[in-house]
Amino acid sequence: MTMRLMLPSVKYPTPAQRMAFYDQLAPRLAAIPGAEAVAIATAMPGFGPPRQRIEIDGRPVPPTWEERPEVAAIAVSAGFFRSTGIDILRGRDFTDTDGTPGSEVMVVDQQFAAQVFPGEDPIGRRVRLPARTPAADAPPPVWRTIVGISRTIEDIPQPGATKPAGSIFVPYRQEPPSGAALIVRSRVDPAAMMNAVRREVQAVDPDQPVFTVQTVEQMQAQATWPYRIFGTLFAVFALIALVLSAVGLYAVMAYSVTQRTAEIGVRMALGADRRQISWLVLRRGLLQLGIGLTLGLAGAYGLSQALTELLAGISPTDPVTFASITVLLASVAAAACLIPARRATRVDPLVALRE
Repeated sequence: MTMRLMLPSVKYPTPAQRMAFYDQLAPRLAAIPGAEAVAIATAMPGFGPPRQRIEIDGRPVPPTWEERPEVAAIAVSAGFFRSTGIDILRGRDFTDTDGTPGSEVMVVDQQFAAQVFPGEDPIGRRVRLPARTPAADAPPPVWRTIVGISRTIEDIPQPGATKPAGSIFVPYRQEPPSGAALIVRSRVDPAAMMNAVRREVQAVDPDQPVFTVQTVEQMQAQATWPYRIFGTLFAVFALIALVLSAVGLYAVMAYSVTQRTAEIGVRMALGADRRQISWLVLRRGLLQLGIGLTLGLAGAYGLSQALTELLAGISPTDPVTFASITVLLASVAAAACLIPARRATRVDPLVALRE
């Protein structure tokens, strides 16, 4: 479960004052009965944390800002990985001294290691996070040594958003944030735990409020609500369109075959068997279907590009979607040809000829 707080700059103007607040709060949170793990972080992994461009020691700096690797960057306290359930796969976790001068370190995830250091061991390599437009009197960014690799947590898909090259975690002690999320892992009732956390925050500073009190499940539901609602609406409209197209396709194909009843009677009177009649009808129907699908797929491919900004977790030209709809419409067309054709072949040729 999480809740957020924002330290006012008037009351906590310096990093030392902010760090003093967190140093008082962290042990109080850890002492709450039922709290298994507690952490402080600038964001929750998986929920679109802030992006940051990086530079890598030993590699030339790209000439433009946009060419530098972009990562999701989260400042965290010791105990963050245990609180969130993210496993450290290699290397080590943070300690309480990380982030102090001489101990500038970071942990990266598997995706970062695979994309930024393909075929290399990232542990021991150095990375820094420069500002795009640093202040004139700002000190140069420090080099941080990679000391661990964590499991990757996929972000909730965002429509049109580009994926970062991975996630990095840095000790929040080095740059104590004004705004932070309090993360608590517990087996007790969330409401009771949230009230206890709120009391501990106000015990450190009676004027400090907390807000956005949620469990992780509630965060997920809130983050995906617009996509679930609009996704359901799109699915309903798409299903209606699919049913209309299938019914219309069947009706048109079946009517065209019914109109050829006299022709079928003539062919049967001249010796054609039912298999030949069925193939004749199916072949002509499939030819028309092929022309329609070619034009339809081309139009669908062109129009689907307009949906790029609305789609999350899937491409506008998803091959499975295109293939499944093609197979479905082809099956409907084949049935629309074969069923009336089989019915027509059961008619007495003399009756068909009289028509």
